[in-house]
Amino acid sequence: MKYQLANIYALSVCAVTFALAGCTGSQPPIGAAVATPQSMRGDSWMLPEAKNQDLLYLSTANPGEVSVFSYPGNKLVGQLANLEEPDGECVDKAGDVYIADIGNEDVVEYAHGRTKPIRKLLVDDGFMPDSCAVDPETGDLAITNYYPGGGSGAYTVFVYVNAKGKPKSYYDSDAGYTYFCGYDNKGNLFITDDSRYGISELPKDTGTFINLTVTGGDFYAPFGVQWDGKYLAVGSGDTSQTRGTGDTAIERLSVSGSTATVMGSMPMNEASSVYGFWIVGGIIIAPNFVNPFSVQFYHYPKGGKEVRKLSIDYTYAAVVSAAPNLLNRPPRSGFRSKG
Repeated sequence: MKYQLANIYALSVCAVTFALAGCTGSQPPIGAAVATPQSMRGDSWMLPEAKNQDLLYLSTANPGEVSVFSYPGNKLVGQLANLEEPDGECVDKAGDVYIADIGNEDVVEYAHGRTKPIRKLLVDDGFMPDSCAVDPETGDLAITNYYPGGGSGAYTVFVYVNAKGKPKSYYDSDAGYTYFCGYDNKGNLFITDDSRYGISELPKDTGTFINLTVTGGDFYAPFGVQWDGKYLAVGSGDTSQTRGTGDTAIERLSVSGSTATVMGSMPMNEASSVYGFWIVGGIIIAPNFVNPFSVQFYHYPKGGKEVRKLSIDYTYAAVVSAAPNLLNRPPRSGFRSKG
């Protein structure tokens, strides 16, 4: 479980370096390390031009910060500090970014390109928020939680109507550790479960979870979950269990009733432990929480070999926020295929 990995953080020496390839301007090739003194600052900072650019937010557990890059240029333009252990992230229509800070037991909202929080949503005492998702139609904010004390209600999802006020709580009695969550285009909420390796659905306007049975294809240890416009994209963990490769894959699921059918699989070569991925403009951004300690970029849903890479330790999740002055169109990938 995530909290057991805290011991791993303590054993590592934190050094943030970045290896970029295929970016605009003068950039080193993949594998070249570039020192970034700005990332060592203890305070939050943001370059002035960031508010007018599409931005990639990457949460890193050690140290507890969120690194902000221009997108797709991948230039480091800011850092959000004063976070204990930032985990999952999500973004709303306005470009506001929500960060689940499991260490401080709250969810912090930042306006696009800004360093001061708009507000903090405190979950119930003792609950530890791990991830979040925003319903694109209603603006409702869902938060998955872990309660280390166990017992009834230990694995609860909180939903804030319009991302405000007091949340409604929903409990999945069959779930283990609720991990990531994501809404589809109809307002149905899906959560992944780290302990029983399953997926559950909370249908719109209901209070009862449906535990889904996944059929077809190879599926093991679900992580991130996101609606890709046609299917539900779910990260399938260490595929050495089913394919003998050890690589991570993205399974595209069609859900009907209590059954989720694998309609296609997207391989991600050299990726492992991809947690909070993000799909945007035909690109999937895949942070590796452990070895190979990088954020990899693949064409979606083709997959295969990465088209770009950032080398950052312990990256847990990624989101792309569109600049407010560009909200009439989705963020663009800006990537070109090699060869």
